[in-house]
Amino acid sequence: ALFEGSMYSFVFMWGPALEALSPGVDLPFGLIFASFMACCMLGSTVFNLLMSRGYDPAAFMRVVYIVACLSLLVRVLCTDALLVLSGFCVFEGCVGIYFPASGMLRGKHLPESMRATIMALFRVPLNAIVLFALFYVTKMSHDLVFLFCSVVHL
Repeated sequence: ALFEGSMYSFVFMWGPALEALSPGVDLPFGLIFASFMACCMLGSTVFNLLMSRGYDPAAFMRVVYIVACLSLLVRVLCTDALLVLSGFCVFEGCVGIYFPASGMLRGKHLPESMRATIMALFRVPLNAIVLFALFYVTKMSHDLVFLFCSVVHL
């Protein structure tokens, strides 16, 4: 729930965060979004490659969480729009790895008869995180939002 909460908060915040770093520049949001989707697809491809080489998703997801954390910290630590955009692309790559890995881990560890109930319960903190971010986004700096999104990966 924490990864997805961070991801959904990112969905609402990446545009304003990049605009704040590029005042007066008309950003190509369509191209940026397409780049994010390409990075997500690349992440899914990396997942397939890792699985074909026999890596355990439970083991490599630890690395993915750390990389996701660091990629979002770029926005907090850096004011260069291109570096921040690069960090966001890396985060989207982590998202591309996360979804198939989490699906595989859910299938492996959650009994079929209880999977929907358990996943619904995990949606409660997920929705709370997203609502918190949306309600307080105008009261918090972009740095604070991305610091929060980064820290939940640890």
